[in-house]
Amino acid sequence: MLRSLSILLAAALAACPIAVGAQGTLSAQGFGYPPGQLSTRARATAGAFGEFDPQSPINPAALSNWGRPALFFQYDPEFRRSFAGAEEDRARTSRFPVIAAALPIKQTLMFGIAASTLLDRTWGTRSTRRELLGADSVTFIESSRSVGAINDARLGVGWSRSKSLRLGAGLHLITGENTLRVRREFASTAFDTLDQTARLGYGGIAGSVGVETRLTQEIWLAGSYRLGGRMRAYSGDTTVAKARVPSRLGAALRYEGIRGLALAASANWTEWTSMRALGSERLSVSDALDFGIGVEGRGPRWFESDIPLRAGYRRRTLPFTVAGKDKVTESDLSVGFGIPLVRSRSSLDFGIERAWRQGIRAADVRVLQGASQQDIRGANERAWTLSFGILVRQ
Repeated sequence: MLRSLSILLAAALAACPIAVGAQGTLSAQGFGYPPGQLSTRARATAGAFGEFDPQSPINPAALSNWGRPALFFQYDPEFRRSFAGAEEDRARTSRFPVIAAALPIKQTLMFGIAASTLLDRTWGTRSTRRELLGADSVTFIESSRSVGAINDARLGVGWSRSKSLRLGAGLHLITGENTLRVRREFASTAFDTLDQTARLGYGGIAGSVGVETRLTQEIWLAGSYRLGGRMRAYSGDTTVAKARVPSRLGAALRYEGIRGLALAASANWTEWTSMRALGSERLSVSDALDFGIGVEGRGPRWFESDIPLRAGYRRRTLPFTVAGKDKVTESDLSVGFGIPLVRSRSSLDFGIERAWRQGIRAADVRVLQGASQQDIRGANERAWTLSFGILVRQ
């Protein structure tokens, strides 16, 4: 009986959006927040250079740009403020969104392995509620907390067919786990504290292909496609639901006609609706578009090496919403720079991103909380994200 309750709790919490009327988060509803699988450099240019960036595991053709054997590690802390009517919640989330490494097989062939965060589901809510239990009305404090993520482990190979054409292919293994905890502390000593924890795991597979080619002397084009395969959610040894890994299509243009400056623009589409079967009717899932423009220029010199300076603007929709009403939109402004180390064998990248997320219109949505309904007087979120990436080459 307890095992069945655990499975039901895991499935329900994974599928239901967060009630932003209580303390919580707007960006990590449903199955979580998609960081974008971008390296620090790509984040600092608002994702515009992601299709060309070897450390961002989205386009396998970019693996050829590693050049030498190398290892990359990234740390991204986010500082978030969520607003719903008169209520405000502050939170800090630590992410390690990309770890990658590459090794040349021969002069024109590069092998790469990377682990990146597809969806981050770290959030917490806390609210005071009242319910009828039999003939008695009881008051309790309910807190819910989720810790975990759905991750993408990619094995890829990049082939440099010529100086103006690169091709690539990748195999993606989707893994992850969410730990979900619900706790009720009753004001009356006649009731014991309820504390329930459940774990939900994920598994899936996908494949990707990519291309990077020079159109003219100054213009490069890059594109990639990920085809999602089967995906399942499970509790213990029991499969809770089946769906498909989200497919993704992306393209970008890079212009290098200005000395010391590179400009790029990107567009991405992700089929998040393929995950809908993992959720319930309360969860609204929509496919998402992502647009970015960015610039990377030559900055001051540091120990006989140029320091790259970066900036960008990004606009996108997030895939999961409360009660199936308005989509959550996100606008980002980002800047960053890189510091070459040890005669360019290593480098340290830094980026800072300011995000504005807007969700539900006033009076459009009501969230059911126990036996009563609470109006949400608008919901929005502000966040600062710092990004630190270190690259070590042989």
